[in-house]
Amino acid sequence: MKKIIVSDASPLIALAKLDRLDLLLSIFSEVHIPRAVYLETTCDRHRHDAQLIHDYLEQHATVHNDCNDENYQLLKAILGEGESQALSLAIKLGCGILIDERLGRRVAKQYAISSVGIKGLLLQAKSTSQSSSTIDYKITTK
Repeated sequence: MKKIIVSDASPLIALAKLDRLDLLLSIFSEVHIPRAVYLETTCDRHRHDAQLIHDYLEQHATVHNDCNDENYQLLKAILGEGESQALSLAIKLGCGILIDERLGRRVAKQYAISSVGIKGLLLQAKSTSQSSSTIDYKITTK
């Protein structure tokens, strides 16, 4: 059974650079992002990856208004805006988070929110035969 996920900006940017945003819905049933992450990843549409992210999110993700609840207020003291908003949304929805930042993953663990980064996502895609030689190459040549 596929899970719901909230994504932070870094994994979206990495997947866009690999031209593999399609992996999100091959692994997760729903993708959610806060408006702050949407704006961070799509603000400069002259960049090819920003345009890819914009097009993908418009068709396949749910964009939520940013939070200003107690969790967000606590998180913004230690995390960046996008990470704070994404983690607040994951707490609100009761789902996991796709996040690369080490501190953000540690904080997610403190809130009992499961987290996965881009490497974990690519390895999961590879193990479920959703990968291509491009992903194999990117994983092994870091």
